[in-house]
Amino acid sequence: MSCLVKRSLLLLFLIGSLAWSARADVVRGGNAEGPAIVFLPGLASHGELWTPWLNEYQSSHRTYVLTAPGFAGQPAIPEAGSYLAKLVAEVETALRADGVNGATIVGHSLGGLVALMLSADAPDLVGKLLIVDSVPFLGGLFMPGLAPEMVALQAGQMAQQMQNMPRDAFDAQQRMGLRRLALKTEFLPTLEAWSAASDQATIAAAFKETLSTDYRTQLADISVPAIILAAHNAMMPFGQEQLAATYRDQYGALSNAEIRTVPDSAHFIMIDQPAAFSDALADTLKEGTNQ
Repeated sequence: MSCLVKRSLLLLFLIGSLAWSARADVVRGGNAEGPAIVFLPGLASHGELWTPWLNEYQSSHRTYVLTAPGFAGQPAIPEAGSYLAKLVAEVETALRADGVNGATIVGHSLGGLVALMLSADAPDLVGKLLIVDSVPFLGGLFMPGLAPEMVALQAGQMAQQMQNMPRDAFDAQQRMGLRRLALKTEFLPTLEAWSAASDQATIAAAFKETLSTDYRTQLADISVPAIILAAHNAMMPFGQEQLAATYRDQYGALSNAEIRTVPDSAHFIMIDQPAAFSDALADTLKEGTNQ
């Protein structure tokens, strides 16, 4: 970890951090009088992912950063019940404890699905959304044409295989998969370290639930402005227009959504194309006001 990242994280903790429960790490920082931004990373990722934007907005905004249980060194939690619902509850508890309403929620991957679920379950807490390379029905993206029930069945089988693998084989598989998630290879050691520090059973369970959840119809309950970023690069077997059409189909029930494709990027758009992410965040924050 660079000295800059260490200093930034230390500053956030000095400004104020709250462990809202033993289940997740929710770090509060920035300007307690400003509008709130909540940053939600994805599968096996750490909240450090958002450090550059925490630095950028700490003087003007109150910030919240989640590192989910079982990910990147956080203690795991019992698997009973919905993992995603538990994350939604963690964020809701944190925001209600501070009297926050109308926050901007920024979610990447799994965190994007959590952001959508929070928006539908607690609409008073959410004012705007920035969803980064995430869809409401991931299984429909990777298993097109399969009914949600069949996707759930296959997701369960895949997750069971992941959970049963010896840890060294699991880590090797993770390293292979991570190479497709960021074009900037200098970021891969960080991703690998986060994955290696994550609980294998938690990754498997969260993967299963994220892949099999079909949240498309619930999007009709969300009315806040949303910008959705979709990564595209030359290694993908389809063009930007087809990608945009797929995202429009996935988000068809979301009434106030803007789809933006981001070229020359893999899954971690904020790493591969930080300027595009920064522009999207700035545009999101311009949409109306929050409290």
